[in-house]
Amino acid sequence: MNAAAFGNAVPRDNPYIYVTWIAKLMSGEHQCAWAAWFKAHYTHEKLPSRGSLEGWQANHNDLLQRRRSILARDDFRVFVEAQNKFTLPSKDGRVSIGGKIDIVAVKPGGVVIEECKTGLPRNSDLMQLLIYMLLGPLALEKCRKADLHGRLVYPDKVIEVPAVRVTDAFRTQFRLTVERIGADSPPDFTPSLQECGWCNIGSVYCDARIESHEDETIEHDVF
Repeated sequence: MNAAAFGNAVPRDNPYIYVTWIAKLMSGEHQCAWAAWFKAHYTHEKLPSRGSLEGWQANHNDLLQRRRSILARDDFRVFVEAQNKFTLPSKDGRVSIGGKIDIVAVKPGGVVIEECKTGLPRNSDLMQLLIYMLLGPLALEKCRKADLHGRLVYPDKVIEVPAVRVTDAFRTQFRLTVERIGADSPPDFTPSLQECGWCNIGSVYCDARIESHEDETIEHDVF
């Protein structure tokens, strides 16, 4: 497909995929791989966010700083967010993956990667952390120094995620998902009211976008 098919969307030189897009698809929380494919291949004018980014950012930053203090008291050297931003190209250089790990904590004999979440636990939280545990040692030198361990951090609990959770099956699922998003040809649309409602790709680019329910109920005696 060419740029003309997507209005004023600008083609990227090469596909650029964010970790969060991969995690949502791998967890099954998102079904529309086309949306991730489009964002990986094009830059575009985004629809306004439905949520309050300011409120989320404040809560997230508060949790990050609390974890930073706890880890520092345990003699870790702590790196936060922008310090952990990376872009990792594929082996053939055709596709790149970008991410920003919430916390990387380092001390002799151990490296801990933490992903901090302020909302209700989701399957994609674990997928995102496992992707960071897979890619961190490839993209960031500080993640290569010793045994790696992961943690999912919520306001009321911390879940330990050992490195053995990055299995061969996970690696295969990750690779296939990246191949699907990074492919030259787009996957099929999979629109739904829930997913489209949170998607920032407008109908000027996606003519499959659903804005409201179209199904009508009929009278029945089933229940």
